[in-house]
Amino acid sequence: MPKAKSRKPKAKKTMDSTERYLVGVYDDDEEVVAAVSEVKNSGVKIEEVYTPFPIHGLDVAIGHPRTRIPIAAFMFASPASRTMRATGP
Repeated sequence: MPKAKSRKPKAKKTMDSTERYLVGVYDDDEEVVAAVSEVKNSGVKIEEVYTPFPIHGLDVAIGHPRTRIPIAAFMFASPASRTMRATGP
């Protein structure tokens, strides 16, 4: 009868000690965009910003590239949605 092979336990990934996090709490969305812009301009790389609701202009302040989803939605919209007409009583 063959012996069962023993497996070495996988090493747990630990947080790198060079990673740093910045946490801020703001009451106004304009303050968030201003703070993100200020931190970004000081040379800090911002990867994510979490908010409970969408903030207009935050993606630009972070430096995310513009998405092509609106163009795709316009180009590939169903033909039925373009030919629908309002009908009256």
